[in-house]
Amino acid sequence: MAVVAAIWLALVAVDLRAAAQAGRHGRDVLAGSTLVGGDIASLVAATDSSGAADPAGGITDARATLESANADFSEAERRLGSPAVAPLKVLPFVGRQIRAVGEVTAAAAQISAASAEAMGELEVLAASPTTDPSQRVEAVGDTITVLEGLAADLARVDLGPDRALVSQVRELHESASEQVAELESSVESAIIGLQGVGSFLTGPTTYLVLAANNAEMRAGSGMFLQNGTVTVDQGRFELSDFTPTADMFLSESGTTLDPDMAARWGTLQPDREWRNLNMSPRFDESARMAADMWAASGRGQVDGVIAVDIVTVQRLLELTGPVDVTTSTGQVVTYDSDNVVALLAREQYFTDLAPEDRRDELGTVASAVFDAFNEREIPATGLVSLITGSGAQRHLLMWSADPVQQRSWEELGIAGELPPEALMLALLNRGGNKLDPYMTVTADLDVEGVEAGRRRVTVEVNMRNDAPEWLPPYVAGPVEGSGGVAGEYVGILALSVPKSATEPTTSANGWAVIGEDGPTRVIGSNVAIPRGTSLTVTFGFELPEWEDELVVVPGAREPATSWTAGQMRWTEQRPTTVPLDGFD
Repeated sequence: MAVVAAIWLALVAVDLRAAAQAGRHGRDVLAGSTLVGGDIASLVAATDSSGAADPAGGITDARATLESANADFSEAERRLGSPAVAPLKVLPFVGRQIRAVGEVTAAAAQISAASAEAMGELEVLAASPTTDPSQRVEAVGDTITVLEGLAADLARVDLGPDRALVSQVRELHESASEQVAELESSVESAIIGLQGVGSFLTGPTTYLVLAANNAEMRAGSGMFLQNGTVTVDQGRFELSDFTPTADMFLSESGTTLDPDMAARWGTLQPDREWRNLNMSPRFDESARMAADMWAASGRGQVDGVIAVDIVTVQRLLELTGPVDVTTSTGQVVTYDSDNVVALLAREQYFTDLAPEDRRDELGTVASAVFDAFNEREIPATGLVSLITGSGAQRHLLMWSADPVQQRSWEELGIAGELPPEALMLALLNRGGNKLDPYMTVTADLDVEGVEAGRRRVTVEVNMRNDAPEWLPPYVAGPVEGSGGVAGEYVGILALSVPKSATEPTTSANGWAVIGEDGPTRVIGSNVAIPRGTSLTVTFGFELPEWEDELVVVPGAREPATSWTAGQMRWTEQRPTTVPLDGFD
């Protein structure tokens, strides 16, 4: 009898150990998948088969990851349901623990199976040809249907009771519950975002297009140097002619300024001067103003506003392939994803184009790209992935006058709003030149320990001006009559910080701007950086102890700003969360 008991205990131990190992591995695999974590950009990017995005493994790898997790959970479920373990389930206390683990494991197997099935369906949709623009509308609708099915499957998941569990089993239950909630949130956000994309593509929709030039930066995007409209109907895009904003100055105010905008930037007349609309990074506010100003100039009402820059055009070219553009001099230039940034941000200024033709060039290229978008086979998943990826870096921003549509842009992360915990660095060009591509900006974030309920945060910013001597005056400046120096970068270094920030300091010579700016505060100093030199400016401020993280929001610079924060190193690609307790 003792031998039988020993054998039984050995079998039980083997099954329980194998179940635990399989369950842990499945949990880790699932946690690392693109579906868990509430990251809508990763979820949407995982469905992209266009090659324009580079998600973590793409849709095929995402499905394989989920299938691997499902195999682990199924093995754990099988082990826990083995005949050897069955007698333990009737025991009052031990049995409750084993049953609880079994229910969590079964639920995890159900989740991974449903997710893998959904990804498989999305893989088929992504591979389906979209030779006609209207098919993109259908593809978005089909994608929503798949995700709604996954959401329904998740709603039926039952993790079992969480009462009277030992600490390890309770932690397992809580971890599973958190993962389910994150996955449900991610899927719900994706559905809301895709519904907005579907509505936008179905149309008819007319948006004001603000063409931003990364060679002359404002806060969180390039300066708006051209305006036009895009009308979308059944997936087809039609762009109007573009007008240089230099020719669109309003003789009187075309919109209202909210109190913060008026207090911080009112002297620059952002209600009349299009090129000063985005001195603040609050795109939701500057877009509202732009729509008003467009109507005030006699050009009609629009449904929303899109800001696109050179990087967005580059990513569109990754989808469409090369396009040919005929310049005003009759020369045919081929633009592709490899050369468009260099051509538009730098090399166009060395051509014999007249200044007014140079201003039109971004709009001309954009029109050619959208014509190609209408004519060529572009998967809807590629477009959606481009939207989320470019939006994360603020190279593409969208605003809608319709609150329902606006919520979709917010869910997709392309609304250009700053979260309350935002930290955003901007170097605003005030020299009337095109020197931003030659500026290298790096930032180091440091945090002191908590003292008297507050902690001190410093951001040390280094700006290096690598502008060469041979730049033409249109690029190197200065503006005629300004008294400036050719090749010198003159601007405002601005930092958006949480509204709870106090005691701001700067190592520069005083403040150019300081005060509330919507959900955040802005602090900024004037800077002047001669060609071939560097300048370092350090900002400081205090935060209450309960502010335990900052979200560093990209500023859309090209080249992008590089950051360090303790052991963290990154170049601005998407919002990056920095835990403040890690510096103690």
